[in-house]
Amino acid sequence: MSKMKDLKRSIEVIAGQVTAQQMIIEGVIVEALRKNAIDEAQIMALLTQGMDILRTTKA
Repeated sequence: MSKMKDLKRSIEVIAGQVTAQQMIIEGVIVEALRKNAIDEAQIMALLTQGMDILRTTKA
């Protein structure tokens, strides 16, 4: 395989891993809400932290 194909495949694998992580996080949040283990303020705090991390890693 060429280096470009290897790079493209690596990016696809990483994108798949990120998608899987997002799905797990969403599932955990939904389950916590369902069991009343987390409230709206805590969800907003988690989302804010996630957005802050995203901004930091993009830079």
